[in-house]
Amino acid sequence: MLTRLAIFALFGISACCTGQASADPAAKPSARVGTYDSRAIAIAFSGSKFFSAEQAPIVEEYNDAKARGDQQRVSEIETSMKEQQAKMHRQGFGTASVDDLLAHVQDRIAAIEDEHSVVAVVSKWDESTLSKYSDHERIDLTGALVALYDPGAEQLGWIKDLEGKDPIAHDELRDDNR
Repeated sequence: MLTRLAIFALFGISACCTGQASADPAAKPSARVGTYDSRAIAIAFSGSKFFSAEQAPIVEEYNDAKARGDQQRVSEIETSMKEQQAKMHRQGFGTASVDDLLAHVQDRIAAIEDEHSVVAVVSKWDESTLSKYSDHERIDLTGALVALYDPGAEQLGWIKDLEGKDPIAHDELRDDNR
């Protein structure tokens, strides 16, 4: 009896070490794709140093044009800012792409991809791109990506409020800033 136990134990150790104990393909780790909620990225960006750096020269130019009495330039900047605000609404409340916002932290995204062993990072609303990774495990990287913008408590609160809420449909978002 003791000999049988020893043989079974040796067989088990041998199978474990040679990798033959688990022939189940489901046991193999699958490739992974990272996903994120683009609305959270937009909200984090809105309070970031990146946003402030983008806005500072525009505000300065606006104030200069106003001081010079250049109403045409003031109107142009106001129109541009309204368009920018509408875009930010589509990003922060809808599912519009935030690739332009991710570009500010692109150099740090590769480290997140490596840390989480993902082959790509894709918006969870981008069904077309995600369909290319239909056989990949999905892992939510929203928090890791949001952290790259060093959001304040207010932005983090707004991001938390997104949980469990669907984005607003594109045709329901208003572009008129009212």
